[in-house]
Amino acid sequence: MPMLRPLTLLCLGLGACLCLAAPRPAAAEGVAVLKSDDLGPYDRFVTGFSVELQRQPRVYVLKGDEEAVLAELRAGAPELVLALGPKAATLAMRRLPETPILFALVPNWQRYGLSGRNVAGIALSRSVARDLETLQAIVPGLGRLGVFFDPRYSKTLIREIRRASEAQGVKLVAVQVSGPEEVARSLRRLEGKVDALWMIPDRTVADVRAFQAVRDFALGKGLPVLALTSTQVREGALLALAPNYGRLGRQAAQIARRILAGTPAGEIGVREPEGLDLVVNLTAARRVARRSGGGDLAWALLEHAAKRGLTVRVYE
Repeated sequence: MPMLRPLTLLCLGLGACLCLAAPRPAAAEGVAVLKSDDLGPYDRFVTGFSVELQRQPRVYVLKGDEEAVLAELRAGAPELVLALGPKAATLAMRRLPETPILFALVPNWQRYGLSGRNVAGIALSRSVARDLETLQAIVPGLGRLGVFFDPRYSKTLIREIRRASEAQGVKLVAVQVSGPEEVARSLRRLEGKVDALWMIPDRTVADVRAFQAVRDFALGKGLPVLALTSTQVREGALLALAPNYGRLGRQAAQIARRILAGTPAGEIGVREPEGLDLVVNLTAARRVARRSGGGDLAWALLEHAAKRGLTVRVYE
């Protein structure tokens, strides 16, 4: 049997000691993504998140047996869970109290009580001041702003809009309605009394019948409409600030890095969305430009987008 040299024996002994002194830690997958469903916006968000974070997270979808999905996620011992959508966010907060949670794509997140020492998030809606600023940049000299609202759903929001409008020297013409059909009847009262219209996230006003009435009235009068969604812009409203899901994913990755580096999620809190597109309808823009005497609306749109770092999307 060949003899081992002393140096070889020393190295083997040290290696054995090191292995005993530093046992291998349990496997952990780092970041896990929990999706409320299989939806395109969630997928685009995850793509942006993965590219920015330079990690490929394990993705779980809440379909079928939710308990089995949750058990599988727990078994991976993630350092952070990115929860997309209301169902995923509420489940993660309730069932993973010791794991940092970062939620996103949750409309009206306050309604779900998404807060805690282990919870951070990105709001889906932005401040009303941001919307108002966009409208003022596109409509120079904006003096009177028309808004429909149902007090059952948006009394608090109207108070917030009124404060923001007064701070910017804009008169708010708020029209109370109780049903979508009342929006159509009330539009005649606004003729000649407003410089622009604003579609707010109100269940009554967001109804397709109410929107169609506002769109038709605005196109006929050449009035700008700040819409609620990119779909409303495609269907004839002048413009909207709409989520860019890939860019929101990148924003989430930047927050995730801070949490993984040791910042408590609760200290970060819920942030305003930074990934927004400025969505514009060219047909509506031409009509608004004609009414305003041919002002350079296109330049105003581009200038505002450049100042605020917005991507511009255009519909004909």
